[in-house]
Amino acid sequence: MLFDALQRREQAASTAPGAGFAIPHARLSGIERPVTVFTRLRSAIPFGAADGIPVTCVLVIIVPKNGADADHLTMLGLVSALFSAGDFRKRIAVASDVVTAEAAFRTCISTLVQKAHVD
Repeated sequence: MLFDALQRREQAASTAPGAGFAIPHARLSGIERPVTVFTRLRSAIPFGAADGIPVTCVLVIIVPKNGADADHLTMLGLVSALFSAGDFRKRIAVASDVVTAEAAFRTCISTLVQKAHVD
């Protein structure tokens, strides 16, 4: 069910913004809040990114089927900004373990949220 939802979304258009990152996302019934899973692949895979660079970093986002569209779009916007940040991409590319990767996510997300409140 999850794979089918992600595959349907990917068939509509690639969820790889470029620079070796992909953000596959889908709506799924049976969950009450968003779920994310990050993985860094050992081997790059083609993902249809506009820049043609194969993907090595994947952040899967699953949101409730009946969740608010605005929340889903806000989350996608934040993640897109995160993956656009060169500092984040560098930190996540060299993260040697889960703790370091999680720290990169937390620090960079916090910076983006603070910046949004200032702007």
